Amino acid sequence: MKTWKPALQFIIETVVKFAMLNKSIVSGLYVLPELKDIQFNVEVSENYALLEDEEEEKAADISEINANARSRKSYIKKWRREEFKTDEQIDDELMQIALENNMFDSLSMNTQIQGELEKIGTEQQVEKNVQQIETQTKFEEE
Repeated sequence: MKTWKPALQFIIETVVKFAMLNKSIVSGLYVLPELKDIQFNVEVSENYALLEDEEEEKAADISEINANARSRKSYIKKWRREEFKTDEQIDDELMQIALENNMFDSLSMNTQIQGELEKIGTEQQVEKNVQQIETQTKFEEE
């Protein structure tokens, strides 16, 4: 909004000045009994972010993440709330990001990621064992 504010003020001032120069046309269009010359000030209030300001704010938030002054979780909550509606979804996304970042460097994996990988591996093994038992049971019944 900072860069748009002067432009919006100029446009509004120009429209009002143009209307004052063409009083008869404006009075006819808007059914005004008269149009008096008055002094006016234009103030533009920011009610929502324009795209340029939003991009600047996102860039500032990313800078805060890089400086360890903001968490990735708070960034996702702020900017991706349509995609990730719950803390659990955000935590899953952050875990996926961490897994991908550390996928090829097992020496740098922290314990949380190693624990998650072991959990995933255990879950897959349990699922595989359950499938084998179900298949074996079906064969024995026949």
